Amino acid sequence: MPSSQYAISDIILIPKHIKIGKLVGSNDCNLKPISERTNTLVCVNKTHPAKIEIKYNTNFPPPNINTINEAKDLVNKLIEEEGKRARLEKKKEENIPFVRDFGGDGKITKYQKEIITKKEKQKSKRENDNMIKTYMKDGIVEDKWEQEDKKEREEVDYYYSYY
Repeated sequence: MPSSQYAISDIILIPKHIKIGKLVGSNDCNLKPISERTNTLVCVNKTHPAKIEIKYNTNFPPPNINTINEAKDLVNKLIEEEGKRARLEKKKEENIPFVRDFGGDGKITKYQKEIITKKEKQKSKRENDNMIKTYMKDGIVEDKWEQEDKKEREEVDYYYSYY
């Protein structure tokens, strides 16, 4: 049986701010689904600069261009999502020492604590209001309420019609 050989069909560079381990995931949990879905081999080359190579088996006919493009799109999407997550993580790390805003000595007065809790409440209220607005705009809430009322009415009607 001949050994399988792979030819590189596409190369995608990994940005420096993205950690390769996070991108690949444990036991290749992020890249395996892409490989299986597109029937290609998606692997990481850690040489400088780090890159992701999309390969196909040369013992079989070359895959359709669409499958290679799909693999490329999925890898780019994965890199983009990991980049967003890394940026959020960095922002969280920067926002942790909020005590510096109040003098940086590690002690917070009662007034400063009130300000912090007030800001957190305002933020959560805004998030809740936005969520309610989107549900109301989509008509999701009204439909669910109508369906629940209809079910209750049907159950009551069934009960009284039975006796």
